[in-house]
Amino acid sequence: MKSLAGIETLKYFEEMGARLHHFNGAQWYIELTPSRVVVMDTSTRDNVTVDYFTEDKAKSYLESSGNCKEGEFKGLIKSVEDSILFNK
Repeated sequence: MKSLAGIETLKYFEEMGARLHHFNGAQWYIELTPSRVVVMDTSTRDNVTVDYFTEDKAKSYLESSGNCKEGEFKGLIKSVEDSILFNK
């Protein structure tokens, strides 16, 4: 998917109450449920990728330390969206 569609997907996850567990500037590790994590890579403008961790892999991953605080998800999405629109 293209980057703007990726941003819309991130907004959807955030609005639905998903929790951003880890973000490194391009990869988003989002807890959808305690046994499902979506991994989105927005580093390539025209090829945003989406992958999932499920069951034991998701649970194990979520036990690792994340780097995101509650409430940061929306602001990080806005920051990346602004960057994409500025560089368009």
